[in-house]
Amino acid sequence: MLKTSVAPSTLSSSEAERASIPSPAQSPRRDGLKARCLRLAACALVWTLVSCSGGGNDWAGSNGSPASFAPPERFSLSGTISGLPRGTTGLVLASGSGVTAQIAESATSFSFGALDAGSVYAVTVESAPSQLTCTVAGGSGTLRADVSNVVVTCSEKAFTLGGSITLAPDSSNGKGISGLVLANGSDTLSVPVGAGSFTMPAPVASASSYQVTVKTQPVGMSCAVSPTVASTMPASNVTTVTVMCTDQPYPLGGTVTLNGPSGASLSAQGLTLTNTANGDQYTFGANASTFTMAMRVPYGGAYVLSVTTQPANLTCAVNNPSGIMPAGNVALAITCATRSYALGGMVVINGPNAAALSPQGLVLTNTSNGDTYSFTTTAASFTMPLAVPYGAAYSLAVMTQPPGLNCTVNNPSATMPANGVANVIVNCSNQSFTLGGSITGLGSASGLVLTNQSGDSTTILANATGFNMNTVVPYGAAYSVAVSQSPATLRCSAANGTGVMPAANVTAIVVSCTPILHKTFLFAPNANLNSISVFAVDAATGALSTTPNSPATTGASPNVISVSPNGKFLYSPNYSDGTLSGFAIDPVQGSLAPVPGSPYAGAGGGQSTIFTPSGNFLYVVDGTTLRGFGVDANTGALTPVSGSPYPLVGGYASAINPQGTLLYVANYTTGQLYGYSIDPATGSLIALAGSPFAIVNAALGLGFDPTGANLYISTNGNGVGAYSIDPSGVPTALPGSPYGPTQGGYAVSVDSTGNYVLVASSSDGKIYVWSRAAGTGTLSPTAGSPFAAVAGASTVLFDASGLHLYVYDFAAAQIAAFNFDAQNGTISPVAGSPIANVDGGYSLAIGTTSY
Repeated sequence: MLKTSVAPSTLSSSEAERASIPSPAQSPRRDGLKARCLRLAACALVWTLVSCSGGGNDWAGSNGSPASFAPPERFSLSGTISGLPRGTTGLVLASGSGVTAQIAESATSFSFGALDAGSVYAVTVESAPSQLTCTVAGGSGTLRADVSNVVVTCSEKAFTLGGSITLAPDSSNGKGISGLVLANGSDTLSVPVGAGSFTMPAPVASASSYQVTVKTQPVGMSCAVSPTVASTMPASNVTTVTVMCTDQPYPLGGTVTLNGPSGASLSAQGLTLTNTANGDQYTFGANASTFTMAMRVPYGGAYVLSVTTQPANLTCAVNNPSGIMPAGNVALAITCATRSYALGGMVVINGPNAAALSPQGLVLTNTSNGDTYSFTTTAASFTMPLAVPYGAAYSLAVMTQPPGLNCTVNNPSATMPANGVANVIVNCSNQSFTLGGSITGLGSASGLVLTNQSGDSTTILANATGFNMNTVVPYGAAYSVAVSQSPATLRCSAANGTGVMPAANVTAIVVSCTPILHKTFLFAPNANLNSISVFAVDAATGALSTTPNSPATTGASPNVISVSPNGKFLYSPNYSDGTLSGFAIDPVQGSLAPVPGSPYAGAGGGQSTIFTPSGNFLYVVDGTTLRGFGVDANTGALTPVSGSPYPLVGGYASAINPQGTLLYVANYTTGQLYGYSIDPATGSLIALAGSPFAIVNAALGLGFDPTGANLYISTNGNGVGAYSIDPSGVPTALPGSPYGPTQGGYAVSVDSTGNYVLVASSSDGKIYVWSRAAGTGTLSPTAGSPFAAVAGASTVLFDASGLHLYVYDFAAAQIAAFNFDAQNGTISPVAGSPIANVDGGYSLAIGTTSY
């Protein structure tokens, strides 16, 4: 490489150096040498061995590769400042590369100016204003493009950040954890051997983002931190970060899906899989739909699963075949089809000097199946070596960039259609620029994630007011920046996020966030009036008020109803005509409008209804049948799940565990409990081994604790049954079960803390409150229990806050509302309760909408 020296008197200042190198917004990064020399009066001093009179030379060599004497690129390093009170001075930031920034009074942003490409930066607080703690988030990395995502948060309050360190339950390490180093940004902690907890050395400013990571894994072990994403520091110490370490291997397996045509009748016999990371193989038998590799993979170890032998008349592909083993089994999806199609497209190279540049060296990969394609000539089109089965996912990405170029894939991900894909565009250029813009309304919320073309994913930190995407985009390539995830409390959207990359940084994208508002509604069926009443719930007091357009008309004799977990839909089986009514819930008024296809025929009488926690599937129990329905997330329309209806004998109450993997239905008459596993993809049910199980007689209500470890059963005169649920779904009675006495235990509910189990009794009009032991799940009566309620109590239903509960009094056709004290388990009436304007039915449903 040609080296020259510059006289101090000529170009001694950083400003003069920056002036000699145009920014991306000023001109293309590789200007012609002649044009640049004309602009530089010091040309002869700097490039003494280069002629300024040449007519066609370029900073790029004639073969398209950069010349050895090309000047270094420079990028800006900047960010957001939050929390500096008016008149505050004294904040000084350091870049980690020798440059500091004196922050002006009440500043809301900072910049270190332009730094050399490839510089390693680590922004730190060199000095903070008195009485303030300032924390840097997102402040480290390597400068490969303009960076504006650094956030400095200052606050008068700062709190400690820590949590627990545990070994996985099946870990065999008996010597403790040694050598573990944790980090929160630039703050690091070497954890003492055998420590069960930790606290990071530096306190974190309130409202700042934080994220604890593993900087150095312990000897012979692997550790993972939860949460895995950036969070916002509350106005209190954080002690809930968990670090779990293990030395154990875990199972690698999954399922096989056969796509048409005629896919359902095809056999997977002959399919062989190989984990190329350890050489393990698995061969499928005839019609097998699941698999588990023989060799387990160590936690933290790599796995790469590939199809080494295709079955006859089928082509199979593994979706997301490679990864790092978590502390638990990995279930991968394999798609097989009778037809497979080519995946390909073309490469477009954008100027300048596009004709002279070559894609040679470019390597593409289909990350969905591990397939790769290497360009070895100047060919502008490609076809991936492996055909993709019909219905299988594909996701193309650049695995290796060609010399002197940066390439991105336009619309990289989709599902293979029935005619192949030949229009994937790979855009390459010797100029690349950043995508960025402004953010409004984010505040101290965490969880905002932006994506470009469903590929580049950039996490935005709390308090940010500007951003740049992590990956630069070649000149001439299409871009489409969108919000892939909003914070839990906000609704965010991106404007000006779509276009074609110009020869300059894009700074006009605007991300706007607004608060999500919520309303809670209580729904009550009127079996005698063929309608459903709707009440608005006062979140502060628990009081109920009637809503416009209430009640809504249903089929004949609605008795039991369910609201989807997201509060968007309500469903009511109608006892007398055997139909199922479905409604969309207006998020502001709570009024009900029929979903497409409602009412649905053949739903049975309906003894109970229940949703999976995801809201994807609804199940209706009808005494002799159990029916499952898939729920359209947008419209609420229902479609029967495969295998539905499932036969039952005396089915009555039902429950699904919080994980959404197990469903149970109780037989009131015989004291049996039907158990099923739920396919998370299809909603189909498979009877558990040993089902039905023996339980207490006269079961009227089922309820899980928040962890899913225990199932509680209210009965008509036989106390409260309490059971532990093992990983296979088998219930085992807890010591002392059933607990009593209770009479007419129509319904059971567990509060959100998991500390209390409540039973509504229709016989004596009282609510029984039991204290639940967290370790064992056993029950003991609370002081003051049972509490007077209403004569015909048939439900006990909590609102989202867990501070109020509601009881349907079918004897007096009214709804009673109560306050619940989660500290001691006592209940007291809500002012204005009960509300006496319901007629028949015996259930309630509650839902919280978002708008």
